[in-house]
Amino acid sequence: MRSRRSLLVGVVLGLAAAASLSGTAAAQQPNPEQCFSKYHVVYPDHIGRLQLPAGIYQIQTNSATNFLSCSRAAYLFTEFLNDFDGRLPRPWRMEIAGTGNALFKRGAGQSFSAVFIGPWDPAQPVSPTNGGGTHGAGTCPGTFDVLHNDRVGALRIPEGEYTVTLLGARLTCKAASALFARFLQRPGGRLPGGWVVLPRTGEFLRGSSNYGFQIKPAA
Repeated sequence: MRSRRSLLVGVVLGLAAAASLSGTAAAQQPNPEQCFSKYHVVYPDHIGRLQLPAGIYQIQTNSATNFLSCSRAAYLFTEFLNDFDGRLPRPWRMEIAGTGNALFKRGAGQSFSAVFIGPWDPAQPVSPTNGGGTHGAGTCPGTFDVLHNDRVGALRIPEGEYTVTLLGARLTCKAASALFARFLQRPGGRLPGGWVVLPRTGEFLRGSSNYGFQIKPAA
């Protein structure tokens, strides 16, 4: 009887210890349905009608069924910032909650919000390793005036003023503007020198997503 009782007590103590460890692990485990990260928008931008001042944004995920990581949300936010007209890839949709604030939803399963929290503080850099991000290699000063409705391949460019944003540091604003003027003379979309046009985002690239420029209607 004594040995059976000792064995029973040991089993009970072992279960209690396992429960205690499980409780500790659960307490230390972050909520997999929600995360927060900081995102730096270097220059004023917009996603369709959503105006985004330059500065720091808080990206918050809250997906009840399909987990959306901070890094994935930052990647999607970057893709949406590259969107030419604010029409997000399906099934994503955007709900604007004022200047610099929006909720991005993918059906009922995934969503994240972007909230403007203030100007960038150089003393608090944004790190991509914790799910953050940065957008805007450099928006060129002034605007480019398109005098009449035009097109470059499938990219339709209505008459008006456009901003030119560099997608990498190896291209100057002067060169990008000269290339844009040259490409406007190619309505068929066959561009010289290995250049390609991405109609959905308004980007002109050569060999890499980090070598080129993007056009957007001036806000």
